[in-house]
Amino acid sequence: MFNLYCNKDSTIKEMNFQIIGKFLLLLTVIQSGFGLPETLNIGGLFTVNSLDQDLAFQVAIQKVLNDFNRFSSATVQGIKYNVSYFDSYQAQSNVCKLLQEQVAAIIDTTSSPCSHHIEAICDNYEIPHIRTRYDWRQSMGTFSINLYPHPLRIAHATIDLIIELGWKEFAVLFEDDEDTAFVNELFKETQKEYEQMIGFPVNRLDWTIGVYQFSSVDSYRDTFGLVRRSQYKNIILHVKSDNLYDALKQGQQIGLMTDEYSFILTSLDLHAIDLKDFKYSGAKIHSYRIVDTNSEESRQFIHDWENLAQEMGIEPSETSNNFKTETGLVYDAVLLVSNAIKEAEKTMQVEPTSLSCEEPLTWSQGTSILNFLTANPMDGVTGRLFFDEEGYRSNVVLHLYELSNEGFNRLGFWSDINKKGLEIENKQPKYYNPSENAIKDRMLKVVTVEEKGYTMIKNDRRPLEGNEKYEGYVIDLVEELSKFAGFNYEISLFDSKAYGDCNKTSMTCTGMLGEITSDRAHLALVDLTITAGRSEVVDFTHPFINTGISVLFKKITKSETQLFGFLSPFTYLVWCMITFTIIAVSISFHVIGRLSPYEWVNPYPCRQDEPILENDLTQANASWFIVAALMQQGSEIAPRTLSTRWLAGVWYFFTLILVSCYTANLAASLTIEDFNYPFSSAKDLITLDTPEVQAIKFGCKKSGSTLNFFKDSNDPIYREIYNRMMEHPEWLASTNDEGEERVRESDFDYAFFMESATIDYKLERNCSIVKIGGLLDHKGYGIAVKRNSPLLRILNQGLLALQESGQLRVLYDRWWKQRNGGGVCAAKADTSAAVTSFKLINVGGAFIVLLIGCGVALLIAFCELFTKLWNTSNDPVSFWEGVKNELRFAFNFQLATKQVTKNENLIQRSISEDKSSKISNFSAK
Repeated sequence: MFNLYCNKDSTIKEMNFQIIGKFLLLLTVIQSGFGLPETLNIGGLFTVNSLDQDLAFQVAIQKVLNDFNRFSSATVQGIKYNVSYFDSYQAQSNVCKLLQEQVAAIIDTTSSPCSHHIEAICDNYEIPHIRTRYDWRQSMGTFSINLYPHPLRIAHATIDLIIELGWKEFAVLFEDDEDTAFVNELFKETQKEYEQMIGFPVNRLDWTIGVYQFSSVDSYRDTFGLVRRSQYKNIILHVKSDNLYDALKQGQQIGLMTDEYSFILTSLDLHAIDLKDFKYSGAKIHSYRIVDTNSEESRQFIHDWENLAQEMGIEPSETSNNFKTETGLVYDAVLLVSNAIKEAEKTMQVEPTSLSCEEPLTWSQGTSILNFLTANPMDGVTGRLFFDEEGYRSNVVLHLYELSNEGFNRLGFWSDINKKGLEIENKQPKYYNPSENAIKDRMLKVVTVEEKGYTMIKNDRRPLEGNEKYEGYVIDLVEELSKFAGFNYEISLFDSKAYGDCNKTSMTCTGMLGEITSDRAHLALVDLTITAGRSEVVDFTHPFINTGISVLFKKITKSETQLFGFLSPFTYLVWCMITFTIIAVSISFHVIGRLSPYEWVNPYPCRQDEPILENDLTQANASWFIVAALMQQGSEIAPRTLSTRWLAGVWYFFTLILVSCYTANLAASLTIEDFNYPFSSAKDLITLDTPEVQAIKFGCKKSGSTLNFFKDSNDPIYREIYNRMMEHPEWLASTNDEGEERVRESDFDYAFFMESATIDYKLERNCSIVKIGGLLDHKGYGIAVKRNSPLLRILNQGLLALQESGQLRVLYDRWWKQRNGGGVCAAKADTSAAVTSFKLINVGGAFIVLLIGCGVALLIAFCELFTKLWNTSNDPVSFWEGVKNELRFAFNFQLATKQVTKNENLIQRSISEDKSSKISNFSAK
């Protein structure tokens, strides 16, 4: 409500303005709800035992629902699933369930391997994907954003704090291989920016730095003991929030928690652990925090958190005043989605769509909602939400705290808004130059198998040795990675083409993967699918190719012939409209011909008695004229007046458009083959009971991820496919090439299940096969390394760099579409598209033009009638009486002749006499 005052005494005006203000506000609120969906579903994926994040999710959903109920009847609900740690298969299954629930966005709190898989699926179906966990990558998927500050920004804040504290010597302690990315980013990425700012190399700082990695997350004592025996008194501790208390406690037991030592903790959750054991230690502990509990948003969240927990009768592991960063980010993520939907509905109708992982459909509004997510900042419990081009938080504000006897003391804040930095003293930051990569110049053994497109032996007359013997996508990929990381490599072929299965109990693998677990190779890569079973024994990099299972089938070479194929250019409705139009225009032509007085002529002009007028545009003649014009033929019937000629011209235009469309589409339908396959998806092989489908045999490779997919699937139809293949083991093939050969050469119809990336390779070279249906699942090909190998992080960085630069796509096009016969079927594939019959919307404009032309012709006919009657106004009857008589006669279709009025007879006689005199004079001359 707003008030407008004209003067102190204008009470009535003040009340009027208040009423107007309320009315305008009501209109605004009502209008703002027009574009909301009836039900707004927000998906959530949480790790097991994440009670606090689940509670924050419910608090946020309830808040959004209350906000929506103020101005709309829209229903808001949160749909959540739990995902086990590192279980990408379960994550994929739950994402597919959320897609079917018409979610507007998916909030993801899972671990990195699972989250990367979820990210790929969301990108594929254009669903906004919101992460709330630490992620060190430089870029994410197109439809992903992350509310957690990027490690690069935390690294900037840490460097500024080091400069502020005046450290010259310090040690960096971190946990696992993924954290090495933070150590590198802590100095490498920020070095360029800081050197540009200060104008000289940062090695002038003369920092002395020790880098230590904890040998085990279960015990930090050994590493802390090494630090204590060194000269370092300043420590940067980079461990996960869940392990932070154990790390500090073990450091205290070693003797590092004294007044001699200073700590910078990179975790943003120091406030969430019990610090009573460390407050009086004397150690100087500094940490950043992104949550500001003094803000209005935080106070409201804490209030709602406490009320909901009390209503549910649960005791959260986190206290409302000291909730973790990820818990607050889950709350902010839900509000961010709500804010984006409310902004979007001002300009569009938001309509979430139910999607299926088995269909290639995408959410058409996903891009728009993502733009509203990133382009509309809002205030949350973690501060104001801005995002950069890569989808990470920008304009981040981190609050700096120091632990003292009284608890946390706020010293200031760090912000990257306009590169403000740390707001305590305005000093120019400086950098440290990191050491060289740990695997540079190392010799790595790469094991692969011979597979077309991926790894092939060169066909060269010269004797080739070593890596020069091989070519393919995998070979080029390893070469690009070696350039990135600086390592050397040696390629060896595995004798058997078995990729291998893994045993979690014995932590061993068979086949090619066994070379990794037995330390006979460092890398294993080909079209090697990342599966849950394999990931429990070996580590996989990010996928370098995303794929899924599809069906390979023999292409039908003979098109289906239709007896009434000549009717295919138009749909049934268009043919009905054409028939109705012929009848309607014929009747209109006849009526306008009777209505126009100039179409009535004396067939015997030489008669001197009372002449009788006749009209050539009878119903039969009008119909014949219309049909003849439609068939592009002439007619002996010719209209005489402007009105009938106008109608005839409009009809000629209509027939020109109609015949041109019919001829073009008929020619295309006769030249393009129309194939009709007996099935359209893998499920049809089980569900359809037609004789053609029942006669089809189907199979896949005898071992590998494709067979395991059907074996482990919860879908009863896929389980039936597996059981059917097990009943007929002769349907299975040893290799993909054998399966392709069966598809092409077998006397019976045979469908082969194969991963789509391999199918695409074969389709580019063999035009007698075809891919039917969409993807049965979604998976990726990755590089396998030994469990907890330091190579994993470096290879992931290299793959991300190749993906960002587009080099992975270049390699794919090179070996799929260009080399070794690729692209030969591209031209033929372009002509395989079916011809679509013209619908009413395609030719509806011609019908509209014809309708308007009929109306104009009728108007002209009336003008001709009025003109005729006006010129013969000397008759005994009045003008309007004559109009009535003429209309009465025109619509009396039983009368075929017309009597001439007295004045018309005199005019006809004068015209005849004038013509006769002219003829006599001409003859005399």
